[in-house]
Amino acid sequence: MRFQPHEQVVIAAALRALASGDGKRFDDLLWLGLGDRAQDAYSHLEAKALIDNPTSISAIRLSPKGHAALAHLNASSRVA
Repeated sequence: MRFQPHEQVVIAAALRALASGDGKRFDDLLWLGLGDRAQDAYSHLEAKALIDNPTSISAIRLSPKGHAALAHLNASSRVA
């Protein structure tokens, strides 16, 4: 699944919220930023094993693989 650049920005922001332990903000950012595509993002993140426990906002966590992906996103978005 491919996401547009503006969608990728939303997903990265949501993953950052999740990395800080805020599952509610993660969910809000996806739904507010992506609308109907939020479910596609959830499915993609789950299929890629980037999130754990996606069935409960209070239990959802960024997986170790998700932390690595977020670190890569953060490093690639830095300006030299």
